[in-house]
This record gives sequence, C-alpha cells and structure tokens, in this order.
Amino acid sequence: MPNQLACSPAFEKLLWDIRDILHKAVQKQMANDSTEAHDLTKEAYQRLATALNQLESNIVAPNDPE
Repeated sequence: MPNQLACSPAFEKLLWDIRDILHKAVQKQMANDSTEAHDLTKEAYQRLATALNQLESNIVAPNDPE
C-alpha cells in the first residue's frame, strides 16, 4: 500500500525545517526565553502558511465547533 502522505523532497525538507524551528521554540520557552520562543513560533507559522498557500491545495481549515 503506497504512503498517502508522500510528498516531494522539497516539501519534506520544508516540513523538517519547520519542525526544527518549533523544537528550538520549545527549548527557548523551557529556558524562559519567551521573546525568542515567540519569534521562532511566529517564523514557523509564517513558513507553514506560505507553504500551504504556494501548494494551492484543496486543504480546507476545519470549522470551529459552535
């Protein structure tokens, strides 16, 4: 059975880069360096949002439960 989550090597690298940024943010948060943790979290969010926009995929954000 093929992996349904397979993606291009470039996108895979991007996801690993974002994961590494988030890991650093968690480490900074644990060290009480909240300013850098905030900046790293913001960078990860921006890179992920940009990647999803560039994919022009049919990914739809889930609706908030009411």
